[in-house]
Amino acid sequence: MVLGWMSQDLPQYELWQKCRDWLITVGALERNIDCNHLKELGAALKDGVRLCKLANILKEGCIEKSSIYVIISDSSVMDSIDEKIYDAVRYQNEDSEEAQIYDRIVVQREAVEDIWKSFKPECQREHQIKELLDTETNYLKNCLEMLMADFYTPLKHFISTHDFKTIFGNIADIYQIHQSFHSNLRRAVLITFGLEQRLTTEAETSIGSVFMRNKTAFLAYAEYCAHIKSARECLDELERKEPVTKRKISELTKRQDFSLQDLLSVPFQRICKYHLILKNIVESTDIRDPERLILQKAFEACADIVNYVNEVKRDYELMDVIISIERSIVGIEEHPDFKMYGRLQLDGYAKLADSKEVNAKPKQRYVFIFERVILICKKQKNSTYEFKSAYKMADYSLEDTVPDNGSPISIAKPTNTITRKWTQSFFDNTSITLIKLDKSGQTEHSLQIVLKSLQQREIWKKKILEAMEKNYPTIGRTRHHELSYTTFEDPTDCDVCHKLLLGKFYQGYKCMRCNRNFHFECLSTAYCRQRSSQSRISDPGFLSVQTFRNDRYVALQSVHSSDPNVLSFELGEEIIVHQENDDGTLFGRRTMLPGKSGIISKETVRQLSGQISQRESTASISNFDQFDNGRSTTLCSQKIIDVFSDVPTVESQPWYFGSKDRHQANELLSGKPDGTFIVRLSPKENKHVISVCYMAGCKHMKIEKVEFPGSTWKYYLHDGRLFSSIVELVEYHRKNSLAEGFDKIDTVLTRTLLKTRVYRVIHDYKHQSNENSKYLELRKGQIVQVLDTTGEENFWWRFQAGDRTGFFPLTFVAAVVDESENGA
Repeated sequence: MVLGWMSQDLPQYELWQKCRDWLITVGALERNIDCNHLKELGAALKDGVRLCKLANILKEGCIEKSSIYVIISDSSVMDSIDEKIYDAVRYQNEDSEEAQIYDRIVVQREAVEDIWKSFKPECQREHQIKELLDTETNYLKNCLEMLMADFYTPLKHFISTHDFKTIFGNIADIYQIHQSFHSNLRRAVLITFGLEQRLTTEAETSIGSVFMRNKTAFLAYAEYCAHIKSARECLDELERKEPVTKRKISELTKRQDFSLQDLLSVPFQRICKYHLILKNIVESTDIRDPERLILQKAFEACADIVNYVNEVKRDYELMDVIISIERSIVGIEEHPDFKMYGRLQLDGYAKLADSKEVNAKPKQRYVFIFERVILICKKQKNSTYEFKSAYKMADYSLEDTVPDNGSPISIAKPTNTITRKWTQSFFDNTSITLIKLDKSGQTEHSLQIVLKSLQQREIWKKKILEAMEKNYPTIGRTRHHELSYTTFEDPTDCDVCHKLLLGKFYQGYKCMRCNRNFHFECLSTAYCRQRSSQSRISDPGFLSVQTFRNDRYVALQSVHSSDPNVLSFELGEEIIVHQENDDGTLFGRRTMLPGKSGIISKETVRQLSGQISQRESTASISNFDQFDNGRSTTLCSQKIIDVFSDVPTVESQPWYFGSKDRHQANELLSGKPDGTFIVRLSPKENKHVISVCYMAGCKHMKIEKVEFPGSTWKYYLHDGRLFSSIVELVEYHRKNSLAEGFDKIDTVLTRTLLKTRVYRVIHDYKHQSNENSKYLELRKGQIVQVLDTTGEENFWWRFQAGDRTGFFPLTFVAAVVDESENGA
């Protein structure tokens, strides 16, 4: 019957086209397959899988599916299990059903690609990169395209809109993302292996950069994965209640190798694999490879995405719990949005004594402790709760009901007309008390919670204290922040660690003073930029209250902070302190890197008396090996500091271009990437100006200065932040956005123009470490060529001298402007 149809009904055109159309009609080829040429049809049939599938269509069961698809994978990456994956949805072992489905769809299928097909990896890194592209190809072709063509489109108008959206979610968006992502990834891989050449007009195309550009897009997985359980439950319910729909889905499944349930689970598996694959690629990439840094950033970005996806999934489950609680409570006149209460910390029975209730005994109540609210109810029959009262957590402090000496404690109403006492022997020290004070500091309201045991009391006490701390973090006050516990509607980064604020609601904090966003965990390293000790120039008395000194201190411990306001330094390093802040901290700079200054905790340093002996530092660029730990590294030896012990001059900096007017700066920076900058002296105003590329244009910002008592000058772009030098100002904005002072310029100073690639060594240098391969040992007068400016923020560049390459301190070289020397 089938063969007869083939001979009679096909239009008259080439035989291979008839063959292709017939294969599509009987279901051996996908309907959306790209087969417009004979060689494409040959490539589609080459591995034999579709031909075996055709045999099974013509004679069902003639070939076992396991013989076709179960191929042993040599991939160690895909067998890895990340222990940090969402703890409520733990991975099972590699033999679990979902893992097998993922391996069969994504890992074990052989990708068919023209030039890529002939590539043979020769080392571990090449194997890992090849596996990345092959599995991405299989994921796109064998999962996403199959979902869209064989289930999404046929079912779109067959089932209700509500069920359709519940089952498929935003899978169409994810499919579009991966069409572009796969194309760009393939291009990057081929360029990496030298199989294709990068065009001169092409933007940066590396594996790491492709992932970085797609970080925001990949956040679409959060919504999909958060609802995957609901999708599968809806599908089960639909097939159980609607026989017609079940038959339709069964017919669609027969054409494929996997069920709709199987395919729906693969995207969650895939998004959780990227950081594992990238981690292995990073570890097998040479430290000197210029792509290693962007690969490391891509690994961190993908790990951040996984954490974000899992926390959004967790919060949706918590919201389901909150909604069920909301529905079970009766007696609330105006139903609030319970999500505004924050995450549920704990709930349970307790006896409550309220100071507002005169002569009332402790009553049995059911208490819900949320992050922001204490909800008190009375348990009813049929699993419902009668609302009694609610209290804002931020208004109360927690006190132990019974002091350590066991004497009674009184909780009195503000009128002092009634006093209620409890003793240790009566309640066995199992009570905790919440106190609300009025504006005069007197007790306005108290609420005693009596629990059944000491163990239960400690659990409740811990959870209540954690909720209070979440509402108004103590560390935030000590860092001078004015914090608001905030729900961010869109994905938002922490301004300290630059990772995503996690979850769906109350993800972190916004400071109303400095307008920055924080994780709770990052508050300890983030001082407020608008803190009182950093007064604005425009404030009355600013000049008169500031005192500056140059006291010498030594570091008692190493400090590594990701907050640019906090000074990072190493144990034993000399620190110059300029002033003491209002909160008892110090403000100063490193002797070794004079351009770096910031806040110092008194506990980390000790003041020196008299002179200290010179010492040799072994700190080196070898700390690049630890660039993934987020720490600031000391990259200059003491010998460098001995030569340059003063604050570096503007004129000695590679980004300083001397006297240039606005028109000349525009010409120099024309067509350069955002963040490319120079510092110039404006001949018209005789002021230093930062010129920076942004949004296909060039922006110019004047550097102002103000004189303090003692002929001390401070420099600034805006009067909210002062710097001891222009060098320090520029270094700060290489890590912090200019949007701090200019709303319409949201970029950091990323790179500078090179006046020339040829430099002359102006000081002898020999590195003290044994890692000579990473450093150049050069003598004064030698000519070198800049390879790249990696490490510039720490005063290193990578040079070539003859046939040798390595890092060399940029302060030890000067640009060659003589055309006869630079070869121009």
